[in-house]
Amino acid sequence: MANGNLGSYAVTLPNIFQAPGQALESATQQIERQTEKMADRALREQEMAERKAERDEAQMYRKMQTIQDLSDLSKYRTTSDVANAIGDKSALSIQEKYINKAKSGTNIADLSSEMIRDISSVAQGMQAFKTESEAIEKRLADINKDFPNLDYGAIVADYRKEALGRRIKGNEFINPLEVPASNFATQLGNPDFLSIYARGGKTLTEAIQAPKGLEKISVFSGTPMENTRYDAQLPFWKRPTFKSEEAPGGFLPKGVIPKLELKADVLPAEAIKGSSKAPFKVIDEQVYNTFTQNPAVNIELVQATRQQYPQYDTFNQVEKNYAKRNVLYNKLSEIDQSDFSPAASTRAPITNVNVNTEQKVMPVDRWSSIENIVANTKEGFASPVNKLPSETQKIIIDIARDVTGVKEYSQGTLALKKNKEGDISIVDVMSGNFIAPLNKKDVNLAGQPTAEAKKEVLKDDGKVSTETKYKIKGMSYSYKELKNAGWSDADIKRLNNQ
Repeated sequence: MANGNLGSYAVTLPNIFQAPGQALESATQQIERQTEKMADRALREQEMAERKAERDEAQMYRKMQTIQDLSDLSKYRTTSDVANAIGDKSALSIQEKYINKAKSGTNIADLSSEMIRDISSVAQGMQAFKTESEAIEKRLADINKDFPNLDYGAIVADYRKEALGRRIKGNEFINPLEVPASNFATQLGNPDFLSIYARGGKTLTEAIQAPKGLEKISVFSGTPMENTRYDAQLPFWKRPTFKSEEAPGGFLPKGVIPKLELKADVLPAEAIKGSSKAPFKVIDEQVYNTFTQNPAVNIELVQATRQQYPQYDTFNQVEKNYAKRNVLYNKLSEIDQSDFSPAASTRAPITNVNVNTEQKVMPVDRWSSIENIVANTKEGFASPVNKLPSETQKIIIDIARDVTGVKEYSQGTLALKKNKEGDISIVDVMSGNFIAPLNKKDVNLAGQPTAEAKKEVLKDDGKVSTETKYKIKGMSYSYKELKNAGWSDADIKRLNNQ
């Protein structure tokens, strides 16, 4: 390093000109750096050697497993083979026993009666073993057809092990009357039990990736004159993020992009013992029930839940339900990416414009708003009256009160419903019960302004009439609707001139 007192003449001296202390410090630092490099290199080499050893060990384990599997003849034997082998061994033992008795002087009558008794016991035990095993293994074969993703070999092997433990003691068959019922067989209809033998989640994944009964839905962002249409294929486990009242007539406010979300609930952390400390999401109960109606899906869902919740077997039934619904929510979030996508954009041309300017009295069309709202409602459903303009709401409330004499009716208790013949009626919003019929003539007569108001509307003062209804592409729009859609007064005045 240059000496500040020497100015521009300062230089760094070579090591040979350094003081002994400086030279020693420099050499020490160099040795430390080299030592660190050597230690790092040794550590990397050790890690590489350990990884190689792990790979070699895993490969050898797979080889040994393959050898053991290929050399295991038990999977080629039936339960009858096992029963026959044990029976043959027992028969040889009995034969040897009575040969020794014969040599010891036992007479032939006693030999015969005792030997028949012993052989009969073996035959009965062997036959009972065969009968039970054949029935249960037939059930296992049927289960294998219904659930091909189960490890059939493992489940059969476990049954045979359980059956031998119940029916064989030492090398002899237990008296069939003393043999307890098979606990294994009683578990064959239990998804929790069968999930132990599940291999992968193919059926569950396919149920999510290729759902049945998709509902095609569409919604518009904007106005009837200018909008973007969004389409979606709606699976039964999803719903739009917006409510129907936020999209009157199927139109969301301009700029709002519709989305789909999973039908889900949020549960507190303590809903499952030993789970995370944070609240967690679970799929809707009805969605869960629909999925688990498929037994194969249910078994694979339990298997996946066991993997995420190792303490699953200690849960009560409520906790198991929550855990499975949480896992199903996670699976759906991971696999299903369905959502709305833009399909088309529209800016309606100004065509077929009919403006009521020739009459001296300008009628106010209240009926068109009623037709529009029921036209955008699914068949069989009713549209709440409170979606209509306030003046039209008042007309419908007055008609309902006049017809029934019930003064308590309000916009919150009434709805409109259209039948298959096209007739529109007033119904109770909760029960759907019929209240009164509606017709265009009565509604429009009730909705006309006073004579003074008509004169005011008809004044030609160069201003845009706010009461005129503009018919575009077969639909009527008010001044307010056009303004909300982004139309300027100049555009609306141009409609008056067409």
